[in-house]
Amino acid sequence: MDSPRNQSRREERRAVNASQAFLEDHDLIFQEIDLRNDIGKDAILDLARSGTDAGLSVALQIKGGKKYKRKTGHAIPVDSRLRSIWLNGSFPVFVIVRDVDDGNLYWGSAIQMLESTPADATTLPLSPDTRLTPYGLPQFLE
Repeated sequence: MDSPRNQSRREERRAVNASQAFLEDHDLIFQEIDLRNDIGKDAILDLARSGTDAGLSVALQIKGGKKYKRKTGHAIPVDSRLRSIWLNGSFPVFVIVRDVDDGNLYWGSAIQMLESTPADATTLPLSPDTRLTPYGLPQFLE
């Protein structure tokens, strides 16, 4: 029988794999951080190989599974440790959540999400209209 822990781990891997495939398909450079070294960041994303965006990078926190789904969209847990890491890090942090039911990727800026929720909030909501699709990619890159 499949344990909840194994199922959760598989959903997290699906989320990372789907994010990596989508972003690399759109010529972005995805560098996964080994899970043993995960400190609130699952990957570094380089935004361009050339042009004015060359050298710009963001960190990604990637989640997947039913526990991130809400009636009004998606949300991720946050605590004081993550708040500190995301607010004081050297890269802007973006959150990507893979919806377990439809397989879509949703994203949000961790900084904007932190700034728009109370300091004692234990979850950060993602806007339901921020799907990471070829049409939504320009908004993500902006």
